[in-house]
Amino acid sequence: MEFADAVIQHASKIQSQTAHLKTEAATSTALVLPFIQALGYNVFDPTEVEPEFTADVGGKKGEKVDYALKVDARPVVLIEVKHWATDLGSIHASQLFRYFTAEASVRFGILTNGIEYRFYSDLESANRMDETPFLIVDLTALVDASSKSRTSMLDALRRFSKARFDADDVAAAAGELRYKTGLRQYLEQQLQNPDDDFIALLARQVHSGNLTKAVRERFAELVKRAFGEFIAEKVDDRLQSAIKSRVSDDDAAKEEALPPGVHRIEGAVVTTEEEMEGYRIVKAIMGAVVDPSRVAMRDTKSYCSVLLDDNNRRPICRFYFDGAKKQVGVFGAGKKEDRVVIESIEDLYRHAEAMRAVARLYDPALGGPEQNPAVPGSSE
Repeated sequence: MEFADAVIQHASKIQSQTAHLKTEAATSTALVLPFIQALGYNVFDPTEVEPEFTADVGGKKGEKVDYALKVDARPVVLIEVKHWATDLGSIHASQLFRYFTAEASVRFGILTNGIEYRFYSDLESANRMDETPFLIVDLTALVDASSKSRTSMLDALRRFSKARFDADDVAAAAGELRYKTGLRQYLEQQLQNPDDDFIALLARQVHSGNLTKAVRERFAELVKRAFGEFIAEKVDDRLQSAIKSRVSDDDAAKEEALPPGVHRIEGAVVTTEEEMEGYRIVKAIMGAVVDPSRVAMRDTKSYCSVLLDDNNRRPICRFYFDGAKKQVGVFGAGKKEDRVVIESIEDLYRHAEAMRAVARLYDPALGGPEQNPAVPGSSE
C-alpha cells in the first residue's frame, strides 16, 4: 500500500478506536504501532523498531523510552507515547530530552498520544533537544483536510518513512519549517498588535524626521491598517486570478448580465457583492494563520457561511446581510454561534482574532504548543 493511503487509512480509524483504549499501552498498540508500520518500518523487527529502548543517562541507569526507530541498527528517532486523551501541550518530553544527550545517533524525537504527533530536533544546539517542536500533526485532521493541506502534512511525514529517511535532509527541512512557522507567528502578532521596533522599522522607510512619541503613536495605527489592507489586496488578487482562470466565457457573460449588487444567482440562492467582499476580507484575516486556499464559502437562503477546508463542521463565521441590519455570526468553543451587528463590511476586521481562534480549535497544527486547546466537539 502506498505511504499516503496507509496513513490516511490508519487516521480514518482513530476516532472509532479511542473509546476502547483505557491505558497507555493500549494506545501504543492500537494507534502508535500502526502509524510506525505505515511509515514502512517492521514493528516486529528489533533492528528497525525497538520497544522499551534503554540508555544510561548520567547517573540514571536503565531508563526507557517507548520506541526507537533504527536505521542500520542504530537509533535515529525516539518516540515517547502518552495516553490518547493526554493534552501534549501540558507536559514536557523529559525522557526524549535526556536521551538526546546520551545517544549521538539520535537527531529526532516524537512525543505522541497516538492522535497528535509532535516532532523535535536539535536545531538550536547539537545533541540537545529543542524545547519547541518544529512540526505538529494531528492525524485526524488529515481525514477532512483540503487536498493542498493534506499533501503538505503527508510530505512532512513522508520524510520520516523508512524508504525516505535521511537525517540531514530531515534536519534541513525541520529548520526551514520551524523558522517559517516562527516568522508567520511573528507577522501575525505584528498584524494584530505591532510592537515599537516593528513600527519604527516601517516608519523609517517613509518618514525622514525624528520618531517622536506622537509620530510613533500615529504610525502604530497606520502600520496595522496598511498591513491588513496589503494582505487583503494580495488575497483578493489571487482570488480574482483563480476565478478568471476557471470561469468560461459564457459564465463571464452571465456575470455581466446580473443586476447591480448581485454576484451570482443559483436557484433560489442569491450571492451578493457584499457577501463576496466579506468573504475576501475573511480570507485575508485567515491568511495570517492558514493557507487562504483552505478558506471556502457556501451560500444558502438563510445565510452565507465561510468554512475551513470547505467543511460544514468547521464554520469560521456566517454572514446575515439580507436583513435591515448586517450581522456576522462568530463561532467559539463548542461551535456556539454569537451573532454581532456590524455597521460596515470592514467591521469584520474587529472579529479577526475570534475567527483565527476557532480555526486553531479545528486544526491544532495552526498554533504553537501553547495555542492548541482541545478541538471543540468530539466529532472533530
